[in-house]
Amino acid sequence: MLVLRDLVVPVDFESTSYQALAYAREVAGTFGARLHLIHVLDDTFVLPAGTEGTLSGVPELARRTEDDARERLDGLLTDAERKLDAVPAVVISPSPATAIVAYAERVQADA
Repeated sequence: MLVLRDLVVPVDFESTSYQALAYAREVAGTFGARLHLIHVLDDTFVLPAGTEGTLSGVPELARRTEDDARERLDGLLTDAERKLDAVPAVVISPSPATAIVAYAERVQADA
């Protein structure tokens, strides 16, 4: 018998990812599985600025962007999903696909 406990749903805040989330909600409801919503931010926030180092405002921009993504993910979760320990995760990586697979492996996701 098929058993699903943890489902990873990549979210880029576009309509197709919302459709994937709707489908994942149905599957999670059927199996009582926990949802992991993951958003991958590109790691290009640290830009070289010549030999002087990096741009001073970039770390603050990166933090605000990450906080915003986390809030947006959290806003997508229902109260019921939160009670089932749904996880909003923001990851910084140059490769979304690699980051999503690594996250799924780390949480031992079933799908």
